[in-house]
Amino acid sequence: DLLINAYAISITVTVAGTVLSLLVCSLLAYCLSVRALKLRRALSVYVMVTMLFNGGMVPWYIICTNVLHLKDTLWALILPMACNAWNVFLLRNYFISIPPELAESARIDGAHDLLIFFRIVLPLSKPVLATVGLMICLGYWNDWWLGLMLIDNETMKPLQLLLRSITSNIQFLKYSKG
Repeated sequence: DLLINAYAISITVTVAGTVLSLLVCSLLAYCLSVRALKLRRALSVYVMVTMLFNGGMVPWYIICTNVLHLKDTLWALILPMACNAWNVFLLRNYFISIPPELAESARIDGAHDLLIFFRIVLPLSKPVLATVGLMICLGYWNDWWLGLMLIDNETMKPLQLLLRSITSNIQFLKYSKG
């Protein structure tokens, strides 16, 4: 029962996290690729700084538990990995390669930015979305650290954390008998 539940949690987190992360990263990347956006450079620098520096584990944990109240929820396994700066820059660089004339002609026809994004940019970006989506999916599937940090409830633990605890228990038993 615990194993089946761990599988269900891992599959749910992987699917929901991949979809959410692709949406968040691609929307941010599209904003960074639009040349008319005035704050594009400042936003790019902000995203770049998050790739180079982080606030540390203790502030991250305090924000996740006390501010966002993610402890022992499925969101604790999804939200912390929802936006990755590396994926944003990969998507942005691909979006920049799409000819701006396509968006300009859509604007002339009355389309707004979200419509241009969902109807023109995303369909043309299937290769990069598949690549980034696969990397995101593997990241969610292989993650056990978020479960270790933010999940105390045994029934909420993902498969990877369950397998890790089984392995460490076996290692403990192996060396304690020695």
